[in-house]
Amino acid sequence: MLTYETEIMEIATRIWKTVLGLSLAPCPESNVLHDQKDVFAGCIQFSQAWKGALVLFCSAGLAHRAASAIFNTEAEAVTQDQAADTIIELTNITGGNVKSLLPKPCVLSIPLVVMGDRLNFTVPGGKMISQVDLESKGDAMKILLMQQR
Repeated sequence: MLTYETEIMEIATRIWKTVLGLSLAPCPESNVLHDQKDVFAGCIQFSQAWKGALVLFCSAGLAHRAASAIFNTEAEAVTQDQAADTIIELTNITGGNVKSLLPKPCVLSIPLVVMGDRLNFTVPGGKMISQVDLESKGDAMKILLMQQR
């Protein structure tokens, strides 16, 4: 089974630096989003030759800093809707880049976002094949790639 941790880390790092001007660095899984409140989770699904989903979990602090860069405003002034829109867009861009690694033809769904405490995503019949844990200035992010049977 193929895993894509290195590629996903490179994709996420490049996107966040290019689009947002924010640096990401690897961090230990044990420190990423456990029992954290106000988590954003963006999800996009893949279908046809490869079936599965990419889920991007992001702390509220990082979501607001990302939205601050997109909307050219202070992080404290960012609304929940702006942070959610930013996570949707980052999930879409990340998913599109990951799609290029997967068997063809591969189609992306429209991304969605949820917000809440201690979020846990399940893809029915899915198996996690890649997990990438990142941080930016102490704010956490996790990207999961799950394949459906």
